[in-house]
Amino acid sequence: MNNAVRALVVEDTRILGRLIASTLRELGCEIESSPRYGHALRRLETGCADLAIIDIYLPDGSGIDLVKAARKLPEPPAIIVLTADARPATIEKAKAAGADVVMTKPFRTDDLHETAQKLIDQM
Repeated sequence: MNNAVRALVVEDTRILGRLIASTLRELGCEIESSPRYGHALRRLETGCADLAIIDIYLPDGSGIDLVKAARKLPEPPAIIVLTADARPATIEKAKAAGADVVMTKPFRTDDLHETAQKLIDQM
């Protein structure tokens, strides 16, 4: 992909959102952040992202529902789901919704960097 990858970071914890954004910037991504389901959904519907990093638990909605909505878009982004809930059922639910990758919190930034790079390479 010749143009910069546009990434949408959907994370309601400000410091974690900044960490994720910083990691993606190292890959040359242009970053937009949204701490809320409603705002993130509107942004995704405009086609703002090639890659979305989505937290499952958001203050105004479910990241799982956001993944499902994103997958219905004409040009859905690659999706990494983040969750502090490491139960197998939660991870399976995220995958079934359409997540390309599910990562549990806490995560190493090196792992996020590598995972995002792999998805970007597939674009």
